[in-house]
Amino acid sequence: MNNVIPFTVFYTSLKLVETIKNCSDYIHIVLHMDVFSDDDIAIFISEPKVVPAYFADSSSIEKRFKDERGHFVFKEDNIMGVFGDKFTLIIRRSKKDVFNFSVIFGLSRGGNDIFRLRRYNGDHGEHTNILEKGTPDWKFEGFHIHKATQRYQELGIQEEGFAEKTNKYTDWKGALKCAMSENNCTIEVAPNQKRL
Repeated sequence: MNNVIPFTVFYTSLKLVETIKNCSDYIHIVLHMDVFSDDDIAIFISEPKVVPAYFADSSSIEKRFKDERGHFVFKEDNIMGVFGDKFTLIIRRSKKDVFNFSVIFGLSRGGNDIFRLRRYNGDHGEHTNILEKGTPDWKFEGFHIHKATQRYQELGIQEEGFAEKTNKYTDWKGALKCAMSENNCTIEVAPNQKRL
């Protein structure tokens, strides 16, 4: 019975989604009852992680892109943290618009399910922070970084639904560097090499 969503939570989530149907941002009902606190999220982000050596060269990543319905998609789902957690990094970029991209960094939860800790988006239109209605941060355009929050999860909104404008990058390669830096990733060093 632990996997059953209480009716009041489910109903409240449905009403919230119904109320904000016209919002341009993606909304989904939380199907997992795992709600990570902001402290948990900070621990996952700060956990030291090692990415494969090919991350040192963006052209090596570009060679690994797969063609998926109007987008190029890259996925590395074997990023290990020093505490034993497994992480996934996904890059998705439009074939037609170089500013339409996402670099997603998340905690792997088994199968294709990931808890999106951060999402580094390009300038692809207006973003709406649903819970910030009426504040200066409610709607904006431009490059932005989505951040997982406890507050958004508890209301059944996509965990990384909150975002902030950024000038830290201007393309997917810069967003990838930013993601690696902000999520405490280092590049794997071959046994016969030394880290500089």
